[in-house]
Amino acid sequence: MFSNEKPMIRLARTWTLALICFATVLLSSAAYAQQSEQQPLDLVGTYTHGGGFASSSITIEPDGRFHTRSSDCTQEYYDGGTYTFKAGVISFTTVKRTVKSHGESDDAAKDLLDPKVYKEMYHQELTAEAKEELIPLKWDDRLYLVPKENLIEFCNAINLGLEPRNSLGTGWYLGSSYLRNGDEKKPAKGLPSLSNELIDLLLKKPVEAEVISIEREGETEVAIINKGSEAGLKPGMRLVLTRPRFWDGPNLWSGLVVISATYHLARLKVLEEVKLGDKVSSKYVPREYLRTE
Repeated sequence: MFSNEKPMIRLARTWTLALICFATVLLSSAAYAQQSEQQPLDLVGTYTHGGGFASSSITIEPDGRFHTRSSDCTQEYYDGGTYTFKAGVISFTTVKRTVKSHGESDDAAKDLLDPKVYKEMYHQELTAEAKEELIPLKWDDRLYLVPKENLIEFCNAINLGLEPRNSLGTGWYLGSSYLRNGDEKKPAKGLPSLSNELIDLLLKKPVEAEVISIEREGETEVAIINKGSEAGLKPGMRLVLTRPRFWDGPNLWSGLVVISATYHLARLKVLEEVKLGDKVSSKYVPREYLRTE
């Protein structure tokens, strides 16, 4: 009995290791299969963004086609074409693009892919455009489509308290962050599916600071504030003035954007009128809730 104990133990260990290896292979295969099973069909639906007087919606069809409808103060635009989904990026190829004034019929729409029509309308030559690419972002049960160049602004929108939004239309504009229709009613727990580098741009708590100096660097006005990297500030972050302005809602053309930060100070590019002593914040408070002196 004792002479057979060690071989039996070795055999048991061998089978245990084999089972562990087999289970690991199965789990790895399942994870790879789950990743490879992500299909364009998961993205089918209509997504919307809107800010101020402009809005846009993009509809992704199951047959590999898409179309967008957008409008501004005076005109309506329509794009149509095909899309591909690869390596976590959805790429759009436009084969139709038209514009018409509000109230005009579709028959009156002008073909913006016609070089002659384009030049007559915009007084410049039509140039070939690169394929538009959007990154699908999951946030709990929500699904966003965000241009790669707008990912930092999406993080800023979270810091400012604008995302997760509770409506498709917004009173602010920090780039074209499309939200799937209906998802505005869904919760957004945890963190969105951003890279670690972008997750690092999400502040753990709001930053409140004061403008202590104003300088000029060529054509750029630069404000120095009394908070820096110790408060979590990093280049690309957007702050807003806490005093009331005549408009409401952050946008790409107002506020201040961090250029650099030391431990106790940060330098910010100024995008609107700023004075010494102005208070700035990474958290946006709607005008109706601001205190007026």
